[in-house]
Amino acid sequence: FAMHRLLLNSFTELIHNAVKYAGAARLDIAVRPTADRRHVEAIFADDGKGLTAEALEKCLERGVSEGGGGEGLPMVREIIEAEHLGGFEITSEPGTGCRVTLRLPVKFTPKRKAP
Repeated sequence: FAMHRLLLNSFTELIHNAVKYAGAARLDIAVRPTADRRHVEAIFADDGKGLTAEALEKCLERGVSEGGGGEGLPMVREIIEAEHLGGFEITSEPGTGCRVTLRLPVKFTPKRKAP
């Protein structure tokens, strides 16, 4: 259950960021299989203020933030990549919102046993 909790925390963090820090009026969340059916993509796309190229580059560094504590997005990336062996991508431009794509394997074998 710990692995499920980490994934739920990641989703919650992305929703929280879109509403609180991006000023989004709309957040679309889509989950779809990839063409090869080996992965599922969870896509979080908001219509908030977006990020500059500089802010986008720095947003995955711990302690660097556009309004929060700078731990949320680095934590999400670590959970997805290290714990779930998936992929993390974020794209954004000022005035166009942010799009975060989490790519998760359909058949998941944890690297270690959850406590």
